[in-house]
This record gives sequence, C-alpha cells and structure tokens, in this order.
Amino acid sequence: MTARLTRWKTIRSLLALSAMIAIVTTARAAAPRVSSVNIRGLQIGGTTTIAVSGTDLVPNPRLSMFVPIARQTLRPNATATRVEFDVTLDRQVEPGIYNLWLSSAGGISQPVVVAADHLPQQPFAAEVTAFPVALHGEVFASSKLRTSFHGKAGQTIVFEVEAQRLGGKLRPVLHLYDRNNKHLAWSMPEPGLRGDTRLETTLSADGTYTLELHDLQYAAPAPNHFRLKIGSWQYADLVFPPAVRRNKEGALQLLGNVPDRKQVTFIHTGNRLAIAAPWLDAAASSGLRPTVIVSDFPESLEVAPPDGELQALPSVPGAISGRLTAPGEQDGFRLTVEPGDKLRFEVFADRVGAPMDSVLELQNEQGARLAINDDTAGSADSLIDYTVPANVTTLIANVRDANGGGGDRCIYRIAVTPLERTPDDFQLSLEEQHHSIAAGDRKVARVAAVRNGYGGPIRIAFDDLPAGVQVQGGVIPSGTNATLLTLHGAGNDIAHVLTTVRGIGTTDSGPIIRYASDANHPLNRMQPWLGSEVAVALGQPTGIDFVADWGRLASDSRLVLGGTFSAPIQCRRPVGFDGPVRLTLLSSQIAPLTRGRPDPNHTIRIETSELAADANAQKMYDVQTSAAKVLAEAQKHQTAVAQAGAKTRAGASEKVRTAQSLFTATTQAATVASSQSKEAEDANVNAADVVASVVAQLRTRLAETETSSGDTIVALAKATAEAAAGLQNAAEKKTDAHKAAVEAATKLRRATDAMTAAGKALERAQADLKAATNVATSADAAEAAKINAATDKLQAAKTAAETAARLAKNDGQFKLLVPADLARGGYEIAWRAELLSRDKKTVVATSDTGVRRISTLNPILLSLNGPQRVEGVIDPKTGATVTLSGRLERLAGMDQDITVTLAGLPMGIAVPSAVVNTDQTDFELQIKFPANFTPAEVQGVKLFATGKMNPKAPLPVRSEDVAVEINLKPVGKE
Repeated sequence: MTARLTRWKTIRSLLALSAMIAIVTTARAAAPRVSSVNIRGLQIGGTTTIAVSGTDLVPNPRLSMFVPIARQTLRPNATATRVEFDVTLDRQVEPGIYNLWLSSAGGISQPVVVAADHLPQQPFAAEVTAFPVALHGEVFASSKLRTSFHGKAGQTIVFEVEAQRLGGKLRPVLHLYDRNNKHLAWSMPEPGLRGDTRLETTLSADGTYTLELHDLQYAAPAPNHFRLKIGSWQYADLVFPPAVRRNKEGALQLLGNVPDRKQVTFIHTGNRLAIAAPWLDAAASSGLRPTVIVSDFPESLEVAPPDGELQALPSVPGAISGRLTAPGEQDGFRLTVEPGDKLRFEVFADRVGAPMDSVLELQNEQGARLAINDDTAGSADSLIDYTVPANVTTLIANVRDANGGGGDRCIYRIAVTPLERTPDDFQLSLEEQHHSIAAGDRKVARVAAVRNGYGGPIRIAFDDLPAGVQVQGGVIPSGTNATLLTLHGAGNDIAHVLTTVRGIGTTDSGPIIRYASDANHPLNRMQPWLGSEVAVALGQPTGIDFVADWGRLASDSRLVLGGTFSAPIQCRRPVGFDGPVRLTLLSSQIAPLTRGRPDPNHTIRIETSELAADANAQKMYDVQTSAAKVLAEAQKHQTAVAQAGAKTRAGASEKVRTAQSLFTATTQAATVASSQSKEAEDANVNAADVVASVVAQLRTRLAETETSSGDTIVALAKATAEAAAGLQNAAEKKTDAHKAAVEAATKLRRATDAMTAAGKALERAQADLKAATNVATSADAAEAAKINAATDKLQAAKTAAETAARLAKNDGQFKLLVPADLARGGYEIAWRAELLSRDKKTVVATSDTGVRRISTLNPILLSLNGPQRVEGVIDPKTGATVTLSGRLERLAGMDQDITVTLAGLPMGIAVPSAVVNTDQTDFELQIKFPANFTPAEVQGVKLFATGKMNPKAPLPVRSEDVAVEINLKPVGKE
C-alpha cells in the first residue's frame, strides 16, 4: 500500500510538471515599462482618470510622484499591458511639470512627464462644453485635430499647447475659425515656449468657434502627445532676474500674464544649482515654472548709469542681469582688469528661456574689438575665454541680440569668472532614473563625474532606499571619473522609494554637494531638477534561477594597454531556460566621443558578447518536453478510456436495472394471474357442483311426480319447475365461471411467458454488465501501464535534463579589447548577462555580476642607463652630440618592434628615433645640436617608446614618459 501511495505521489508531481513543461514560459516578475499614458496632466485637488499602457504593469500597480498623491484607485479589469487609475493630487501641490512613475510587484518603470494644475483633464474631444479645460491626445503624421466650443462676444480666451514641454516632439500650430469657417487667428511654435505655441484672442461675436491643431511640417515625429489648454489662467515663461545668490533672499518678477511688476520673494538654502520659481498665485496658475539659477557669487542688476557712463561689472567672480528693452539695443558694462588675467565671460539667455540669440563682444577702452562670440556649443548663448593683454586695464563687455530683438522678455545674465582660479566643482550624471532589483538579485549602476577643478574623491550616497536594498561601492576615487554601484536586493519586502543621488566632495572651504542627473531626460535643460529624481524598487523574485558572475580571476590580472583582457564569466541556467546568454560590459571608463559617439578605438570593449546555448542541454530538455507530452497524452487517453468504460458500464448497469424491474413486474403479474386463475377454477368447480346438485334435485322431483297423486303432482310440478329454473340459472353461472377460468388460465399463461422472457433478459443484461466490467477493467489496467511507462520515461528524462543542465557549457573566457591609450589607473568592471529565449527575441532573465577593480599595465617599460640629467659641450665648430642609452622591457607577452624617440626638443633640433627589434632590449639615441645653438638648460624633454601589442592594432602603445634634462655648456665651462 505504501509503495502504491509513493508511486501515486510521484505520478501526481510529474503530471503537474508535464502540464507546466510543454512550453518554456517567460512569465516572470519583470519591472514594468510604460509606453504611453492617455492623459499627460493631473488635476490638483480634483480627480483625473488616467490610462497607462506598457508591459508588466501588474500585479499591484501604483503611481508615484515627488509631490503627494492624496488618493489613487485602480480601476477594474487591469491587465499587464493596460491599467487605469482615478488619481487625486493633494491640494497643496504647486502647478508645474513633474515625473510620474508606475510601480508593480516586479519593480518600477522609467518616468514619464506630466503636468499638474487646477484645470479639469479630459481626452481630446470634438466638442468642448465647458472651460477652462485641458485636452489630451496625439497628432499622427499629417493629421489635423479639430474641436469646437461656444464663445461670447468680448470673451478673452487663451489657447496653449504643451508638447515639447512635456517631453514630446510635436511642433504645434493652432488655427482659430468662426462658425462660417473664416480663419480668425493662428500661432506658430515659439522659442520662448520651448517650441510649443500659445494663441490669445478676444472673441468678436457670440457663436460656435473651431480650433485646429496640426504639426508644423505635417509630419509629427514620435512621441507626438500634446496637452491643449483652453480658458484663462496665469502663466510665466521667464523670471527676472534669472539668477539669485544662495542663502540670500531674492525678489523675482514673473514674466507672463501675471499682474504687472508684482514680485515674489524667496530664499534657497539647499545645494541645487537651479530651482523652480514660486508662483505669485498658485491656485490660478498653470504651466512650466521658470528656472532660477542659484549662484555662489555676487549677483547684481543692470541700472541706468549717468549719461555717457557705463555700469561697472561686479568683482570677479560675479554676474549681472539685465534686459534689452528696445529692438536693436545694446548694453555695455565696464570691468577693471589686470594684464595677464584669464577670464571667462558667459551669457545666459537662451538657456534661461529668453527669446534672443546673444552676441557678446569685448572691447578696450577706446572701443576697439578684442574678441567676439555669437553661439557656443549646443546653445545660442555666447562665451568668451579671454586673457587680458599687456597695457589693458579696462574691458568693455557689450551684449546684443543677433536678430536685433528687444523687449521686456529679452533678458540676459553675464557671468564673469576667473579661469585660473576656477572654484572646485564637479557634476554627476546617471544613465537611468529607475532601478528595479529583484529580491535576491543585484543590479550595477554607473555614476559618472565631470570634474571642474575638483580632483579629490567623491562619495556617492542615495538620500533614501527601500529597507531591503543595500549599496556596495559608492566612491569615485581621486583622479577618476566614474564608479559602479551595486544595488543588492537583500530583503523580501516589496517596496519602492523616490530619491536622489548626491555626490559629496571635500575641500578646505567645506563640502561640495551635487546631485546626479540623467542627461537624457527630455526636460533636463528646461527643468534640470527633474533629471535628478530617481526611483529605486525592490521587486519580488523573478522565479527563474539564473545567476551570472565572475569565474576565477588571477590576482595579477591587468588591463594591458593595446592588448586583450580575458574575463572568466560563469552562469547557471536552470532546466528549460537554455537559450544563449548575451553579455554587456559595464565599465567605469567614460568612453571618449568622436562626433558625439563613443570611439571604439579608445574604449574598453568586448570582442565577443554571447555565451552560446549548450546543444546537449537543449536536446535533453527537448526529450524531457517530449516525454512530458507523451505523459500528458497518456493521461488524456487514460481519462478518455476510463470515461468510455464507465459509460459502457453505466449503460449495462442501466439495462440490468431495467431488466430487473421488468422481471420483478412480470413475476408479480404472474403471481396475481395464478391467484386469479385458481379463484376462477375454484368458482368453475363450485358452479359445476351446484349444477350437479340442482340436476339431482330435478331428477328426484321428476321421479316423485311419476308416483304421486294429483295434488302432490301439482306441487311437485311446481317444485320441479323451480328446480329447472335453478338449473338453468346454475348452468348459466357455470358457463360464466368456466369462461372466467379459461380467461384466467390464458392470462396466467401469458404472465408466465412474460416472466420467463424477463428472466432471460435479466440474465443477458447481467452477462453484458459482467463483460463490460471485464473489458473496462482490462482497458484501465492497460492505460495505467502506459501511464507508468510514460512516468518512468519522464522521470528518466527529467533526471537526464537536470544532469545535462548541470554539465552544460555555462562559462567562458570573454576578451576585452583594451585601448592603447587608456589612461593609467584602475577601472571597475562588471557584466550584465541576459538569458535569451532560443530564438533570441526575448530576454528571459537578467543578472549582473559583481564589480571588480582592475589596474592597467603598460607593456613597455622604459629606463635610462644613467641619470635623467645629461650634460654636453657646444663646440663652436661642430656643435654637440648628447647620447641617451637605455633599456626596454617587454611585458605581458609583447613581441613586436618598439620605436624609442623624444618629444619637447627645441625647435630646429632633429628628433632622433631608434627601432628596437623584437629580439633586442637596448637602445641608443644621439641628439645633435648645431654649433650655433646657444648653451642652455634644455628642460621639458620627454623620452618615450611606442609599439603595438598586435600589428593590426589601430593605435600604438606609448610607454610612460621619462623626463630628461640636458645641460649644454660652452667650451671651457666643462
């Protein structure tokens, strides 16, 4: 009994396996990814219904923002590709542009940009029944969208499209038509609106109006979403001044349709370099909040100086803000300088949203041009780095609009900073703003630094993390520009946080704190703080036991310049997940760019990036899959046979029950007929006895009549007549009794025949039931035998597949190509392994390896035989020859010719070189100085060697320089 129970448990487990194993599923706890949202705005204090589309959006989807969401309700019928929420923002939220994330049990999505204000939010519709309102939709290709509304004479309405300010690429154009389709007004994309458009008009009559929206080029590029606002509200496109000093109260004027000249005051005490300006009246405002630059040096404002004088620029470093109030205006400022000063003059206008293309010109006090600049890289703003020449003590900085523009919004800021005494600073960048770490897994993230004078270590810290996420690493060492952080999913409680990543540098004057930002955020230039918002989530386990990590790495492994680095990588692929593994290199090297793209010749890169699938593991799993299918088919057939046998037995049983019922009924009928026949026969016999008795009486009377007298004869005759009548009556009764007896006998015979037939039918039905039972039992036994055989085969296949997976080729040596000019130092290296489906179309699971720090090795070691300072004597006739001799050591298997030469020799001196062949190590260089060379100390000379690890390499390796000093003396001064 125990053996049968154990086998049954095995069968049940294998049956469950066979149900799951037929197709390798890629279902896993994946992080959600948002592809689109139907509403790009949320109503403050009101409820907005928003639909989010994407992948892996469930289970447990939630929306998150850096501002408080008062309430959110997930609507029914949520799917992995589409969810809907009813969202209510807290009433205290400031109108503006924000990031929105979606989290699920698998992690958190990348952010999408949405607006927030007090306007009701609705999908775009053909008719607007009430406003103010914000309509949301998409413009595809050359399509035109139209909506109508009822307006009144004298009514002033603002129509505004937010598209590029919401991270889109639509170039919106608006047209307004009256009820007769007469074109009344239109608006184009405006630089001051960052490429969006606004149309303000006062209606001339009551009636129905139509508003049309299309792309400027009738070819709307993706993403092509928009938000069309209709109604009235306060907006501000700029703020003046565009900069305030940190920790000092400033007064700002919002430039838009806010009440004229009213100002808002505030003070910023944080570490941000740019912040959003506050609203004058938040409840009545909508749109992008202007950016305010936060400065760490004095800020001043343009004032009207006395006639004929120029306003003095503040001391360096310092900045001044002003505006070109009239078209064609030019503003000039005076700066006292000293010869040799190295200064940077930088204009901020386009970068703060001003509609001007600045031109900056430096002049001397006599008005002569010293330098001029129009645009700088990536901006219409101007920048001049200038070294003050001799005899110049005053510079005039003039600024104007290249297009001759002017007006209240033509604002600018000129910052003057010293180039030689640049304050220690740095900026940090992230490669993505969302990190999902599955419980038990890890993820590697890179933080890079652009150093502006600060060369010390930078400590990296998250302001907040989920309780179950731990960070390993977190310092960008001195002299390096990036680090790899490892986020570990050490806990089990699913959670996410919105946070920021800070970099802290230490100087004598105090800490430098900068926030890491994603430079690819679509609003990084308009609203730079949005790029520094980061989401980190701890998700549920993936359910796929895929792990990748480093193999055994020799302790003396180095990144040999110009050579290759062999990285041992190993992984574990669970049974059934046997596709290839794609590897991506994660490195702390900041790849040099050529034409805006990483230059492969100067970048650490992987030579081969795939660990092939193991054919035997796939074969054994296919056998297991086939065995599971056979078992499933056997199970299905067994069920069908059992059902058929049960049906046959049920039919036979039903026939037995029917025959038994009929036999019982006929038996009962025969019993009743027998009783009735006996009663009829008995009545017939009784009737015959009565007739016989009456006949005897009649005979007696007749005999008495023959011997009796007249009176007696009369009496006897009467009695005889009566007896005759009785005889007739008895005879009739006997006839009836006989007839009834005959009928009863017939009925009995028929009942008996029916009973006999029913008995035979019952016997046949019972025989059929026995036969059906025997057949079904035999069939069940045969099917059970097949199940057992299929189970044994599946168990064997499962064991073979597990063994094959365990013995599969899951490791490899992956070559890194090391640039010949890679900067000296240590580099952090990690790998991202992606387990692919067999067709390579789907990433089934991802695993990041640990981080290793690996130092560089220059394969050319150069040394001098003597001291680095050599001497020579200049002969007035023959000049001088200085000989340098030394030795080369080839490391890391280098076996190519090496060229030794010099750099930094005085102009006109021939540069010597020597080729050291593969089988040689020593070299000698002769430096020849002509007879007319002035004896001197020649410094700055560098001895170096170049060669290639591989003859086909694009660049040679250069050894470390050896500094050489040459002291040339005149004759007689030896």
